[in-house]
Amino acid sequence: MLYYISDYVYLDEMIYLQNIGTFGEIGASCYYLYIDGTGIVIDAGMHPKKDGVESLPDFDKLEDKQVDYLIITHAHHDHIGSVPYLVRRHPHVKILSTVNTVELAILSMVNSSRIMKEYVETRTLTAKQRSSLMPYTAEETTYLGRMIEGLEYEKPYFLSGFKHKSSEDIELVLYDSGHIMGSASLLIKHKGFSFFFTGDINFTPQTILAGAQIPRMSVDVLLSEATLGSTALQGTWKEEEEKLAKALNAVLSNGGSALIPVFAIGKSQELLASIYDMMIDHKIPISPIYVAGMSNKVNRLYDSGRFRGSRVSLSYDLREIPKITLKDSTPLNEIFKGKSIVLATSGMMIEDTKSFRLAEDFLKNSKCGIFSVGYMDPDTPGYRVSNAKTGDEIEFKKGKPPVKVMCSIDKFRFSAHAKREDLVNFVKQVKAKRVILTHGDNDAVNELGALMLEKYPGLSLTVAEEQRIVLRED
Repeated sequence: MLYYISDYVYLDEMIYLQNIGTFGEIGASCYYLYIDGTGIVIDAGMHPKKDGVESLPDFDKLEDKQVDYLIITHAHHDHIGSVPYLVRRHPHVKILSTVNTVELAILSMVNSSRIMKEYVETRTLTAKQRSSLMPYTAEETTYLGRMIEGLEYEKPYFLSGFKHKSSEDIELVLYDSGHIMGSASLLIKHKGFSFFFTGDINFTPQTILAGAQIPRMSVDVLLSEATLGSTALQGTWKEEEEKLAKALNAVLSNGGSALIPVFAIGKSQELLASIYDMMIDHKIPISPIYVAGMSNKVNRLYDSGRFRGSRVSLSYDLREIPKITLKDSTPLNEIFKGKSIVLATSGMMIEDTKSFRLAEDFLKNSKCGIFSVGYMDPDTPGYRVSNAKTGDEIEFKKGKPPVKVMCSIDKFRFSAHAKREDLVNFVKQVKAKRVILTHGDNDAVNELGALMLEKYPGLSLTVAEEQRIVLRED
């Protein structure tokens, strides 16, 4: 069983975990791990659907705590977007991540700062709110990124905080989690106790990445993501490619354009490689590929970081794939003048992003198609579009008249998250005695938890909510 302790209890010789980010949904990921006087924060994300203070983890919960280290599992916005705000409160924190995540982190944090800057400049805020939310400049964010220490996979590192109570250091090992380039799962060990955090994990190969590389082991506590916990077994990446090729052919052969909303880091690179492979293999006609500017910057980092982490093939050179940079100034008539494929951010068509702005025009064009390739949060425009059919009227912009869907719509599952069956099996792979579920909506957490308890009847299982969870007492 796992024990909760109230906020006023404080024991030195203890290991406990507290979720100070989002729970019950996928949002601002952030966890506090206390080990015998050393405080470790794992991730500091920003909620992609919320604004201002509401988009940040509850950093007030760290005010009375020792904060020595911040470990970043990967460079997605919901895991790294609030790092500058954490560092502002705890300027002496030492930041760790994989080597590949360091460069991606700078890009991601600069983008997060731009989003917050727009919010601060366009909202009516008190002086205190404006001061607390004032984002870093691009230069400051770049400097902050240079402070991150890049670690290698599968190599032990030893941590000891300023008030560490034990004569024995904490051991940290990072493993390739197969989610995006540089993503990591964490193994943390101390005085015979072991804690494993999956982070965002994917066990199956994509086009570029080969999937998680984690050996068999035995751990006391497993903190596991649950993103696809309510999603039944899906097809393989290659099977989804065949379906996408068929849908693309239907649009391109008619002289139309296909809009594919993607995340700038990860999904954009994987889909670009997949689509180019389809063209080379004559599965779809050679067509112009439009790619957003930030995605092109990430492409270069994917190329330069190819020898760090597990790849399906080292031969992919994304810079060499013919493509056109999609700019805010790119005229629609250029895109619509002939067949083309547009990879535009954001992946969920969040309002005011490139994919959102383009979708309004694609929806009205019967020669076009909009193809979703991953998870869509139910509250996003991407969800409303991806679940529509030709001829439907949908509320594309909240509070605005409905839009009639004239284009073709289709959904594909090119997921960079683990299938729920793989997460269930992973409990056995690491011989976990206790499991804590996180990073999933309530349905995902409940269904995955039920499957785990069904397969492992004696398993101790709980959910990472706001209470402290004692992992070990001495």
